[in-house]
Amino acid sequence: MKQFFTLLISSLVALSSFARPPQTILSVSSFSNTNLRITIDGYNYNFNNDDDFVLNNIQPGQHQIKIYKTKNRGYGYGSNNSTIIYQSNVFLRNNYHTDITINRFGKVFIDEAPIGFGGYNNYPNNYPNNYPNQTYNNPMGLVGFEALKSSVNKERFDDSRLNIIKQAAINNYFSTDQIKQLIGLFNFESTKLELAKFLYGRATDRENYFIINDVFSFSSSRDALSKYIIEYRP
Repeated sequence: MKQFFTLLISSLVALSSFARPPQTILSVSSFSNTNLRITIDGYNYNFNNDDDFVLNNIQPGQHQIKIYKTKNRGYGYGSNNSTIIYQSNVFLRNNYHTDITINRFGKVFIDEAPIGFGGYNNYPNNYPNNYPNQTYNNPMGLVGFEALKSSVNKERFDDSRLNIIKQAAINNYFSTDQIKQLIGLFNFESTKLELAKFLYGRATDRENYFIINDVFSFSSSRDALSKYIIEYRP
């Protein structure tokens, strides 16, 4: 009887897994008029801008993704015919839909949501605000982040530098390490603290935010940031 019960439970688990198989979706949407080519883990895909590019049931985990602007649709895999506009290692989570969007200016944004989230059927209406300690976005890609730092370094005054970062943070998220690099571009303690507070809500790995303490020269700044994080409400 015990053996039969164990077999029955195993069968039910197997049937449940078969009924709702895990899946991971990657899509690329473009509002740009340029022709694009996508490379995922070294494999090339042509992208017709008239339709979204979608890969269903892609293997969850880390993937190297590159997006090129090409001169001719469907041709020209050579480096002379294409310019890279996005390059990053993207972690795709199981049962999540990750979407990469290229706006009409050629800027790249990335976001993700649980599969089935669009209809709000299985999640509270204010999701993900019910989960203030979690984020569901990937950090800014390497190319875009380096461009952001370059733009900041071109400005002479801290106010202008700060405004550029705040503008970029409207549509982008950052890893804690990226935030640490951005704060390191400033000299004044007060500006560092202001930026550390501002970007906490845009961090993809808030559990690692303690490393930001390294950028401060005074314990009062570290204490102020800790107090802000404890009392933080999105």
